[in-house]
Amino acid sequence: MAGRVGIPLVLAPGGLDNAVFSPAYPMPEELAGRKIHTHDIRFCVRMGPAEMERFARIIADKLNKSTGSPAYVLIPKKGWSDADKAGMPLFDPAANQVFVDRLRQFLNPAIPIEEMDVHISEPGFAERAVEVLHHMIKKQECT
Repeated sequence: MAGRVGIPLVLAPGGLDNAVFSPAYPMPEELAGRKIHTHDIRFCVRMGPAEMERFARIIADKLNKSTGSPAYVLIPKKGWSDADKAGMPLFDPAANQVFVDRLRQFLNPAIPIEEMDVHISEPGFAERAVEVLHHMIKKQECT
């Protein structure tokens, strides 16, 4: 909806690296054997290359339809969740790169993709996201 009514879109793949399950929401059998990170009664299961490609297709499709709004994609190269960073159980830069590569393949080239050499939780990432959004809003105000 936002993409059709002029609201600027800044997308980051926060948490896209995993799916959360619990006794109330059991893990599907096809995910058995994946890397897991336990929180409490909930646990995160690492998404693999096949899911990353599917996510890239879905997100590209939605962003490509955002013809009424500016869009921008920010990618933190050092991980997308607390469990997806160096030394943590779900860290898998190769799987994340599948998402980035496929997103570049499927996304309208007019939509920028910026990769940053930071983790998504680092202040510099949030600062850049705010900077991009602020610029997009200011640009809209001038037109």
